[in-house]
Amino acid sequence: MLAGLALFVLVYALLAVPGLAPRAERALGGGRAVRLVFSRPGIAILGALLILLVGAVSPRAAWAALDWPTLALLLGMMLLVAALDAANVFEVLASRLARALPTPARLLAGSMLVVAVLSALVLNDAVVLLFTPVLVRAARGMGTNPFPFLAAEAFAANLGSSATPVGNPQNAYIASARHLSFGAFALPLAPVALLCLAMGVGLCLLAFRKELRAHEGRAPPPLAQVSNRGMFALAVGAVALALAAFLVGPAYGVELWMGALGAGLLAALLAPAARVSPLRVARGVDYGILVFFVGLFVLLQVVKDAGALDLLGGLLSRSGSAGFVVATALLSNVVSNVPAVLLLLPLATTQAQALLLAMASTLAGNLTFLGSAATVIVAETARSRDAEFDVGRFTLLGLGIGTLTLFVAWLLLG
Repeated sequence: MLAGLALFVLVYALLAVPGLAPRAERALGGGRAVRLVFSRPGIAILGALLILLVGAVSPRAAWAALDWPTLALLLGMMLLVAALDAANVFEVLASRLARALPTPARLLAGSMLVVAVLSALVLNDAVVLLFTPVLVRAARGMGTNPFPFLAAEAFAANLGSSATPVGNPQNAYIASARHLSFGAFALPLAPVALLCLAMGVGLCLLAFRKELRAHEGRAPPPLAQVSNRGMFALAVGAVALALAAFLVGPAYGVELWMGALGAGLLAALLAPAARVSPLRVARGVDYGILVFFVGLFVLLQVVKDAGALDLLGGLLSRSGSAGFVVATALLSNVVSNVPAVLLLLPLATTQAQALLLAMASTLAGNLTFLGSAATVIVAETARSRDAEFDVGRFTLLGLGIGTLTLFVAWLLLG
């Protein structure tokens, strides 16, 4: 057991401590195989395999630790996003947004609203991955610095994804593990997310007001066209089918993962009718997220078997809902929100606490640059297109937005 706990600490350190994994990678000489091992999915799955090898968790227990409905839900949502990408839905939407909102201030507010809504309907990591390049182009077309739009996009992705069980991986896990329907999850959280989004938009407009005003009057970028109308209709129809299943499925025994996976597979299988290969849709799935989750499920079994969660639960039980929110926010920024939720969910003894955990872990992603994978994706995608992402400015504004929205969430849900 001690060997298993030592491996758990080592893996979490590699995942959480900035620069530790890259330094280890460089020390081993780099190379494609080494980079793969020291990626987040590589670290998690290698740690899980080592735990199995030292006997800290039996193969039977490791298999039982895997939450298959969560993995199926994530796979289904990523298939839907891949179908939307194949139909260039995000590019068309962003260019039309820039045309409809021709000033920088309006574009920033409008893009935040659109990103938040999209992030509530499909995984926020995938939304920002596809939306960022077009947002950079739209900002440059207006002659303004892309950073305000990129920072606002990252904030909106986290704020919007907090509203539903399909907005981000940690929410998907909470809904699946606690057997919460789409309505049972979204009805209490969506109004809070909407209020927090309104505050986020206001703070971003205030913080970036000088840059946004300096470039008013520039012409919007060219309008993107739908490249494949058949695939466009198929992808949007599949998303609508999934949402319908989320809303009415519980009355017929259809769980979230069934609706998501069914609609995602349908989009992939029917893609040839729109002259798109199913392999293209399948290649659009981020399988690293699935591998990451598999590894974490096995790693956390060591912590459960050691009784560490019982000790943490005893400490949190004496601190009330405020202490639970603070612990969630801190842990989410130390080890990232997905591992934090996997650690803390067993300590949420009621549905209300589980929903508070979902909201707090997601909103905490706005506190720091490394608090959310969506933010890192925005920054890295922007940099690959020569758009600078100012981490210092983001963190200063994020501390304000994150703290304020966490306080509001605690007041309304705690």
